[in-house]
Amino acid sequence: MGIGIAQTGTMIGGLAADSHSLDSLSRLASKDPAKAVTQVSKQFEALFLQSVLKSMREATMKSGLLDSPEQDTYQQMLDTQLAQTIAQNQGTGLAQMIARQLRQDTSQAGTSPAAPSAGAPPMLQVIQAAGAIQGSAKNAVNSEKGGR
Repeated sequence: MGIGIAQTGTMIGGLAADSHSLDSLSRLASKDPAKAVTQVSKQFEALFLQSVLKSMREATMKSGLLDSPEQDTYQQMLDTQLAQTIAQNQGTGLAQMIARQLRQDTSQAGTSPAAPSAGAPPMLQVIQAAGAIQGSAKNAVNSEKGGR
């Protein structure tokens, strides 16, 4: 049994899958959409790198000598941290390409990156929608706890 992305919220920059990071990313999207696009593209690159590292680990043969569920958990944590560190520093260039494409879509749509709304770029709409879904999920959990 491994550790999920949402359980590793103390990573560099945090991932959008972490509820605290999603809140801050949603606030950032409303204040500075250009910076939010950069942050989202870095997070996507980190998730991509984490997937690559996971696939590489699965492709290697295991000796059986030191294999255990605990070691798998620590390897997943290491892979997550490595992916975050690589993406937050220079990265592979994937984040820059994604950010450039999102900004290009914004300029072609003729929307102002300073005012996210119904005419906002699709990525900012996704961030805002995720923040709204997360907020309603928190309210549902809190009301369920209060009802017991």
